[in-house]
Amino acid sequence: MIKKFVLKGNGNLTQAEDLFHDVIVVFMMKIRRGELPQLTQAEPYIFTMAKNLWLTNVKKDKKIQWLQSDLIEDEIASSEDKSASTENLYDILMNAMSQMGEVCRELLKMTYFENLNLQVAAEKLKLSSADVAKTYHYRCKKKLMEELKNNKAVMALMSYE
Repeated sequence: MIKKFVLKGNGNLTQAEDLFHDVIVVFMMKIRRGELPQLTQAEPYIFTMAKNLWLTNVKKDKKIQWLQSDLIEDEIASSEDKSASTENLYDILMNAMSQMGEVCRELLKMTYFENLNLQVAAEKLKLSSADVAKTYHYRCKKKLMEELKNNKAVMALMSYE
């Protein structure tokens, strides 16, 4: 669903995957902090987060044409047909994180859950520099995306086949 939305908005697959990853990480952080309203369906909420982040990026880049509101409404309406609980998504994400190495898991936790910058995370993980932490961070995000791609429930959110 998110992939389709980004592609229709003149984005590409890489942008769709990055957007999806960013939204899932923010969603996880909100779950951990208890900042989510009671959700009966998580997909419309996740899609709305993705849409808002995408539109913010569109405004910043000014390279992508504005999306028409009927496209947004169609995607939201179709998302209401699917259902998954917040707890299931959280479990899926935690399982994906557990499949990663300890450095990756800790680095992602520090940067996304604890809001530490890469310099501080590098010091705590005894990495040589923030640049090394940045490289690890990029690779770890890619690993997490691969883990999420292998999960059918997560891919249903992206309409990924």
